[in-house]
Amino acid sequence: MINEALWADSIRIRSRVDETTFAPPMQTQEDLLMRLLRDNSHTEYGRKYDFSSIQCVSDYQQRVPVSAYSDYLPYITRMIEKDEKNLLTAYRTEHFTLSSTHHRVPLTRLGILSVNEYTLGTAIYTAEYNGFLLDGFVLNLLDCQVDTLTSGASTGTVFGSMMRSRQTLYEKISVPPIDVLMSPDVIKTRRLRAHHALSHENIAYVLCNRYGDFVELIRFIEKHWPVLCDEIGDSERASAVKEVMQVHAIGTQLVTQLWPKLRCIIVFGEHRFTSDTEVLRNYCGTDVHLILTGICIPEGVVSTTLHIDDAESVLLPDSMFYEFRHLSDKSYRHLLTIDQIKAGQDYELVITNLSGFYRYRTGMNVRVVGRYHECPTVELIDFDGMG
Repeated sequence: MINEALWADSIRIRSRVDETTFAPPMQTQEDLLMRLLRDNSHTEYGRKYDFSSIQCVSDYQQRVPVSAYSDYLPYITRMIEKDEKNLLTAYRTEHFTLSSTHHRVPLTRLGILSVNEYTLGTAIYTAEYNGFLLDGFVLNLLDCQVDTLTSGASTGTVFGSMMRSRQTLYEKISVPPIDVLMSPDVIKTRRLRAHHALSHENIAYVLCNRYGDFVELIRFIEKHWPVLCDEIGDSERASAVKEVMQVHAIGTQLVTQLWPKLRCIIVFGEHRFTSDTEVLRNYCGTDVHLILTGICIPEGVVSTTLHIDDAESVLLPDSMFYEFRHLSDKSYRHLLTIDQIKAGQDYELVITNLSGFYRYRTGMNVRVVGRYHECPTVELIDFDGMG
């Protein structure tokens, strides 16, 4: 089922995407940057680089150095271990997400809200706009493990933090239960996910971090379906699953036979199509579509989705301040702004986010492929996580 509150939120968010991308993006970028500098001028980092005296983008680029994660680690350690505030940002830090290199990356309330709206919100809109959100449940395969620090901030996956904050809502519309998704027992969680997925015929769409998450679930079902059917019990659903699985050939179309209403898979942690995509398409057939949510990294949301079955996404001028290093330029002395990049060219992304990272090297390389209204659209080339 598509909750009315989620649908209303998604319409509002997509309207803001259209409104923001219709405007000249550099003006939005300048306004965002100056607000961030003004709001954070009295932080320890802001005083170090005299944010209060910066009057324009060129001032900022001349006075504040390009940074890497190691530049922030001493501050982050003090935030986590001593609950010190006003170090990197004046905004409230509510979560520390984990990067692929196991670094803890702070996210403020504004940062979490931006991720929630520009990933889940726009994906829900895209799915409903294309008529995919039929009456049914959400099969939730997101990694939702979170812990709580002594400061009260959460740590773990940002989606786990989002799910926990709206647990009452998601309990009504998704399977399996949220407490199953938050369990640290990987083997038990895999089995319970498969059990709950098979128990419900009425699945309308899937949420997952990567294509491989759903592929893994299907392969687990292929291998263990007799035991899973026994766990479901002597029921009409168990009989229907047995009928499908007894004639199923491993690796072939299965998804719509088990879940006839399932029409889309929303993927949060993949920014391009991979080898797992073709495996998944073999299981899904042509009636199930993929929705990538844009480019989202531990430091925030970079871009948001526009279309189904498409890796192209639009930059978001109000979500972070962007700078770009052309890949032919080996130094960081001549970074470009959003109004200076060109279609067909490749760049490394350097960001100033909503959570206290300034001119931060992401190690993410993107290709500018077009425009949506006035704003550039991009595709991910590679991501080495050098930041």
